[in-house]
Amino acid sequence: MLALFGGLDSSSLWQNLKSRPNEICVSTPARLIEFIKKKAVKINTRCTFLVIDEADRMLDMGFAPQLRSITGQIRPDRQVLLFSATFEKKLYSLCYDIIFKEQDHPVKIMVGQHD
Repeated sequence: MLALFGGLDSSSLWQNLKSRPNEICVSTPARLIEFIKKKAVKINTRCTFLVIDEADRMLDMGFAPQLRSITGQIRPDRQVLLFSATFEKKLYSLCYDIIFKEQDHPVKIMVGQHD
């Protein structure tokens, strides 16, 4: 497992990536894009499962373009899980683009009170 997020030295992460294959990568959007551009992470061929947690907070913080960039580079037969404490209208657009538009049988599960 590899963790890619800000505050860590890029060179040590780079060596970690090159020294052994990683089956699981936990990352912030910006750091993942940085390593994709460096060709250190190949999500277009290797990534088959993507989990986006705190999607509502990521949108609030302005990460929608980065999330769209990442999901646009992952192989089409991927499986995507998106978790959010709230599900406001702005999240519908992101969900449609990264999950519903490309998946054969998307499933939406809502727990708790909702409109």
